[in-house]
Amino acid sequence: MRDRFVARRFNGRDNVLSGLSAVVAEGAAGLAFQSAEWIEHALAIIQHRGIGEPVLIRIDDTVTGELVLAMPLVVGRRRGLTFAEGIDASVADYCAPLVGHGMPTDVDAVAGAIWSAFSGALGDVDVIALDKIPEAVVGKATALAAHPLARDSKFRGNRLEIADTVDAFVALRGKRYRKEAERCRRRLEEMGTVRFRRMASAAEAEAAYRQLETWQRERHLDAGHVYCLDEPDIRHFYLDLALAHLDTGFVSIFELAVDDVPIAILYGTEHQGTFTLLRIADAGGVWKPVSPGRMVVLEMMRYEVARDVRSIDMGIGDYPFKRWIGCEPYRLVDLVVARSIKGRPYVALDRLKSWARRHEQLRRAFQQIKRFSQGRAGKSGGSEPRDGDGQDES
Repeated sequence: MRDRFVARRFNGRDNVLSGLSAVVAEGAAGLAFQSAEWIEHALAIIQHRGIGEPVLIRIDDTVTGELVLAMPLVVGRRRGLTFAEGIDASVADYCAPLVGHGMPTDVDAVAGAIWSAFSGALGDVDVIALDKIPEAVVGKATALAAHPLARDSKFRGNRLEIADTVDAFVALRGKRYRKEAERCRRRLEEMGTVRFRRMASAAEAEAAYRQLETWQRERHLDAGHVYCLDEPDIRHFYLDLALAHLDTGFVSIFELAVDDVPIAILYGTEHQGTFTLLRIADAGGVWKPVSPGRMVVLEMMRYEVARDVRSIDMGIGDYPFKRWIGCEPYRLVDLVVARSIKGRPYVALDRLKSWARRHEQLRRAFQQIKRFSQGRAGKSGGSEPRDGDGQDES
């Protein structure tokens, strides 16, 4: 079984990008975050920060001759160890391989052999650390998520499928949801002429992106959050990606405006039939009661469905607007494996941290249940449980 799968390693930026283009030409299914379009720009961050060397691991089935999977990674040193990690660069929501036609349907039976080929091709790395791995990509199992040491990530993905029209989707969400969406739209129209559009030119895209940045920065800083998206290389990444791929449709920047005043902006990417929301912000203030963030999401959905894109991924993060819109959360896993004796202490500490985090989550969940129970018990005494989580609408 172990001889069935053969892995090859391709080193360097040019070989990684050409290798990614080749596997897509062979019909591999993948996410936007591991596409050649995305990786080309993410590698600028990797190079700027001196994280390591990009590599691509390709695995083929010697029985069928077909591609099984391909995975772009970065190999670098820190803390005296050599790591192989996903090309995250602080901008990717998911770390997933591209899955080929040769991926067996009985993934659990062959996952060990695939992992043996995968890890063996990486050579003398000390630690393989992959996080936020989906269990499947475009309906195909990723195999890496089936590793026995894979554990639940602290993050969850969020997606929704639109089978019919967006109006039908809204109706299926229930009367309360439908009425809320109608109320917000009606209020917007009372305020002026409502316009939704996709930025068509570089000048429009850059202006909208700058406004998006400003809103997000202000919102996060006001809330006291650490705001890493303001770092120069990350700022350039999103803008450069948009300007490079606006015409191809890989990136879209949408704007919702009233009387030509922007009130919400959404930035996302479309790849292999899925639109993935990356960034979203709104003007807040007087516009907050009409939920501009929710409204721009609904308009984006209408735009994509008109183009027969019916799979919408809202990315990681548990935000109220994602629950409101009807997202289905899905499991992501982390996989950290020692490949040398030197790497074992790091992996042991990582597992300890993960264990502590899981138990902290249990402790917090218990406290929430306890507070909820006390709140219900105290209703007869006139007290009310606290409502809302304080998060922004969008």
